[in-house]
Amino acid sequence: MYRYLIPIMLLLTAPSVAQNCKYIPSNTPTTGVCDPIPFGTTKSSLRYLNQKYQTIILATQLGKTPGSICEIAFAACGTAARNFDSLVIKMNHTNLTTFVGNTNFAKNLGTNATTVLSVKNYTWYNTANQWNRIGLQKSFMYRPVTGKSNVIIEIECRNVGTARSAAGFQGSTGSEYPDRLYAFGWNNNPPATGTPDRAGLKIEVCFDVADLSLFGTSCVRPRIQMFNHTLVGSAKIGQTVAFDVTGAPPIALLVLGVSNGAPFPVLLPGTNCNLFISPDLIFPVVISAIGSGRFKAIVPNLPCVRFYSQYVVLRRNVLDTTNYGRILIGN
Repeated sequence: MYRYLIPIMLLLTAPSVAQNCKYIPSNTPTTGVCDPIPFGTTKSSLRYLNQKYQTIILATQLGKTPGSICEIAFAACGTAARNFDSLVIKMNHTNLTTFVGNTNFAKNLGTNATTVLSVKNYTWYNTANQWNRIGLQKSFMYRPVTGKSNVIIEIECRNVGTARSAAGFQGSTGSEYPDRLYAFGWNNNPPATGTPDRAGLKIEVCFDVADLSLFGTSCVRPRIQMFNHTLVGSAKIGQTVAFDVTGAPPIALLVLGVSNGAPFPVLLPGTNCNLFISPDLIFPVVISAIGSGRFKAIVPNLPCVRFYSQYVVLRRNVLDTTNYGRILIGN
């Protein structure tokens, strides 16, 4: 049955957006040099567990057009689930064009930066040779003005890596690649300064994009069929998105929320299962004899707005939870 998600959307405000994505230096996610900075390799590679990274996107690369940056993405070299104890991304306007001579992280970022992502216990699924959206929670309002028309992006990762072997992300050296400033191998707190060079990662910067992505992990209990959530369809305005579940008992609850930030995720009492999102709306979903279910909704006209989905069931007097989805509305 179709439902319009008006109640949850009324909690949010839709910004105006330009209708495009920009690629720096090019829309070629299959080429470059695989780099572990700043998203690490395996968790066994202690050198890259904690990292801080800044990169500069020039106004000429963004088209100098004001708008709301809804999402960014990076080109993965390998397919893997990448886990973070914490991940924080901030953005700000800047007049910097290079990090040469500008190696202080805080000074570069400046004041009144926008925190566009701040998460803990985060699982980001990477697919090789594709643009992988990182899951921004908040948009950055790009307003180029004389003297501050470029954008600086800062990424701080703690205990980042994959469980098994995985490559980094596409980057390279050359005048067309973004400048970067980085520090890795630190403990507790990052250093005040980093190392500059021109070997930044390729990046997709989207002012408007419809995106369905999955994050987090389902909790697993012995002898229980894997409980899993997927998103099917489109997050484009006016299209239909289906919230699917498999491995469920006869009745499951679909949780829809407007946030995956603090205090979430929260560990449910008596389990190893996380509720990753705020439980703002809950819908019962009837499950088939083979353990599958579906809930459908029509995407409203609210570009650059995000909401989240997760399934919860009561099984043997214990709550089980799935991974979770993010729906980013676009044209």
